[in-house]
Amino acid sequence: PSLSFPQRTDRLMYAVHFVSGIAILTPWNALISAADYFEPRFPGRSIARLLTAAYLAPSFLAMAALLGRHERTHPRARVLTGFPAYLVLMVALAATEAALPGGTPMGSLLAVAALVGLIDGTTQPGLFGEAALLPPAYTQALVSGTAVSGTAISVLRIITKAALPDTRAGQ
Repeated sequence: PSLSFPQRTDRLMYAVHFVSGIAILTPWNALISAADYFEPRFPGRSIARLLTAAYLAPSFLAMAALLGRHERTHPRARVLTGFPAYLVLMVALAATEAALPGGTPMGSLLAVAALVGLIDGTTQPGLFGEAALLPPAYTQALVSGTAVSGTAISVLRIITKAALPDTRAGQ
């Protein structure tokens, strides 16, 4: 079906859903893509697997907890608290990485992944639930935004890999 938006507010709503789609997956995509960065610091450990395991359990538990109780928490409230929480987590991770001599400890890194999973488990269902109440174009905008998030992070990963010297981290 063709997407047509005769009113300015419709285009704005589409853009908001598109940007929201980007925002809900960018923290996780950035974190899992940084696994190559953390691998040399924690040799012998599969950082990508550890991050994924730390992320998935809280995400699943949050979604499962909301299944029967979604009417008690307004989806918009979950979204509006989720995005600032992402910001705080990512800034805290970057600050810890810069401030500590050895960088972020493994436990802190896994805690950030778990908290991102928890936030995703509450924010994504709220955002998709809100979009589902609107015309299908807004759900499409949300899904397109999540796709752009993955693509953008992948392109950034390729660029940073190409910029690294020819070492294990740059392969």
